[in-house]
Amino acid sequence: MQQSIIFLMREVLTWLKIKVCFLTERGILLERLCLSMIMVTLCLLTRKVVLCLLSTGRVSLFRCI
Repeated sequence: MQQSIIFLMREVLTWLKIKVCFLTERGILLERLCLSMIMVTLCLLTRKVVLCLLSTGRVSLFRCI
């Protein structure tokens, strides 16, 4: 299970590198901005879910999101 997760992460990172290189060649730096926005969104979402889980004491993610 853990190996498949690591493999998936590696695939995603490779895909992102290719995409970033492809766009950087064309002088587009939006990809970096986009990535940072995705990271912020993920961070906020994770925090929201964790806070919700702590407050309700349940593992119902759908109600939290």
